[in-house]
Amino acid sequence: MGTYYRRRKAEPLDAAESLSRAKKRALYLLGERQYCRGELLCKLTKTYGAEIAETAVDYVCERGYVNDEDYAPRFAEYLITRKHWGIRRVRAEMLHRGLDRELVEYTLADIPTEELDEELTSLIERKYSDKIRDFDDRRRTVAALARRGYDFGAIKRCIEFVVQNDEDEFGEIDELWEDE
Repeated sequence: MGTYYRRRKAEPLDAAESLSRAKKRALYLLGERQYCRGELLCKLTKTYGAEIAETAVDYVCERGYVNDEDYAPRFAEYLITRKHWGIRRVRAEMLHRGLDRELVEYTLADIPTEELDEELTSLIERKYSDKIRDFDDRRRTVAALARRGYDFGAIKRCIEFVVQNDEDEFGEIDELWEDE
């Protein structure tokens, strides 16, 4: 049989030690990846309480380790280019992470519509090109793209562009076959 150890009851930490641990934890988390202020505050509040977490987040913000103005554009670009999300879903995710609404709106206003349309068109060409010919498949594709956060006007515009380009390509191929 094994030896059993009696577990000691955890002694409450004093405020200074708890604050020190919260600061270390914040620095550790920031070493893993970048956080916005609200996200880091929420993460630390679960363990250390609101007051200590606020002090620890202020500590790392004062030293320049957390800067929401730098974080917001990079995070929005990541969600648009890597995850292929539309503006509505990007806005929701940024607000969920704890970024200020005004900062989110300002950041998203700087993104040109042409860039979003290019991302959406490349997504449709890569993932949905075989599903936009049939009516039911097209309806499902539109719903899937709407869930990704794209608005219906952009979806319609980009699907029509892809269909038109496919017809042009197939038309050229058909002409090549007719010559032989």
